[in-house]
Amino acid sequence: MSYYTFLGLSQEPFSNSPDPDLLYRSPDTARCLQELEIAVRLHRGLNVVFGRVGTGKTTICRELLRQLYDDPKIRTFLILDPGYGSQLEFVRALGRTLGVPDPQSSHLQAYKDGIQDWLLTRVNEHGETVALLIDEGQKIRDDCLEILRELLNFETNTAKLLQIVLFAQTELRPRIEAVPNLMDRINFRYEIGPLSPGETRAMIEYRLARSRREDSRPIRLTSPASWTIYRTTRGYPRKIIHICHHTLILMASRQSQTMRRKWVLQHLKEQGAGGRPWAGRGALAALCLAAAVLLGAVSGSVWNPFTAPPAREKTPASSVAVPKNPHPAGQEDQAASGSRSAVDRDKVVTSRTLEHTDRNTQPIAHGQQPEQQPEKHQNAAAQAWPENLGTISLPFRDSVWNISSTVYDTRNSKTQTGIILPAIRQANPGLPNLDTLSPKTPIRFPVLPGLASLVPGQCRISLLHSDDLSTAYAAFNDLQASLPPEVPGPRFLALWDHRKGLRFHVVTGSSFESPDQAAKAKKNLPGRLQDEAQILDWTENSVRPVCFGSGEL
Repeated sequence: MSYYTFLGLSQEPFSNSPDPDLLYRSPDTARCLQELEIAVRLHRGLNVVFGRVGTGKTTICRELLRQLYDDPKIRTFLILDPGYGSQLEFVRALGRTLGVPDPQSSHLQAYKDGIQDWLLTRVNEHGETVALLIDEGQKIRDDCLEILRELLNFETNTAKLLQIVLFAQTELRPRIEAVPNLMDRINFRYEIGPLSPGETRAMIEYRLARSRREDSRPIRLTSPASWTIYRTTRGYPRKIIHICHHTLILMASRQSQTMRRKWVLQHLKEQGAGGRPWAGRGALAALCLAAAVLLGAVSGSVWNPFTAPPAREKTPASSVAVPKNPHPAGQEDQAASGSRSAVDRDKVVTSRTLEHTDRNTQPIAHGQQPEQQPEKHQNAAAQAWPENLGTISLPFRDSVWNISSTVYDTRNSKTQTGIILPAIRQANPGLPNLDTLSPKTPIRFPVLPGLASLVPGQCRISLLHSDDLSTAYAAFNDLQASLPPEVPGPRFLALWDHRKGLRFHVVTGSSFESPDQAAKAKKNLPGRLQDEAQILDWTENSVRPVCFGSGEL
């Protein structure tokens, strides 16, 4: 019987294997995963994730594979170790990983031509997205970085043929920066850092909760124990897992259900790591530090997955915002099917793709508020997501609360008070109290990463649309007052994609599984609305846009 069964656990909670089931989504991790998924789905090319040893890059890589699993139109491949001895070996291994037949010639160019032809077939003829994930990227040779650059040149007029996500230790960063023509092809660059004290505690408790049997008593983690673990590990997940594993073994031997500081210190002493991480600072200092941890937990430093606190500042290469759209777990082994070998199953996981078919092309009105930046609409394909949705001048007898609940499509008061209103205050530093603004005061509404998501693959009926936030909001209010009761909705929908940029729709409250269902519902609209309404169809294999709203569509 395993030690963890004595503690009421159904599995090893602190395994050193990269198990995505036990991945704690800190703000860093959540942002990284969501950015990467969007980048793959929008065919943005190369994305790089850096991190020091033990920050959880491999587990994030496996979770990304799983997030992409459900869609059969994305074919996802994994290279576990890119440390090949030459360009030819690297390209040959890549071709075999993708399932490309070996060319008749053994020349390097022949292999590259075969990969390009295969990609063109998968993307153009089969409508698939091909994503290559490379773990341990620091092992890749400099001349093989040039191969990656050449692979990024395989593209159509609208998208890259191969989506590459590279996970590497930070030692690779200066090597990539030394190759400018590769550096400027990076769509998204991010560095995963260690956890904060609150996140360290949240990670431990998350793993214990995920591993607990339903009929068992939960294991309690004390604040002094949590702080000791953080002080010893500095928030590095791999070190946290190691200490917690051995601490649980000590607990099992003592038949204790509480992870106390004394068990942590005993393990550290046995390992020769020293038994008192803050020795010499006195009991009062220890109590103060423990109180600080508790205060941080109360004030929100422990991340709540149902909210979206701002991520810690990093220096990503793009300013793309992050949708909060975690997907249900798939089964990684099932991806290797058909004629794939057992070796392939260790490397290959298939996943999903999307495209966007939006039949709305003419906005009801055009115009820009002075605070807006019109250039963000001129070349949306080459830009990241905008920082702001636009500006609305406060209407008479309206409120910021009411406007924001419409624009971000939410009626959740916790979301409003905890996420939306603080972000609006931050975006409008010169404004006084938002509750006492005078009519016609211009208010900037920011893009909120935690509320963004890909629109579901369904159809909606758009009653009107505009590329200007203020115009769309005024039209929404006019339409809301005039709609007959039999028409469900309306709802406000802020959308962005890399081709059309920002636009705003007012849609009915119902969604439809097919264009035919939407067309039938459209016929039931009143005459004027029926003539002007259009069908938004996201059921086809095209790039779905990003919705800057609550994600409750």
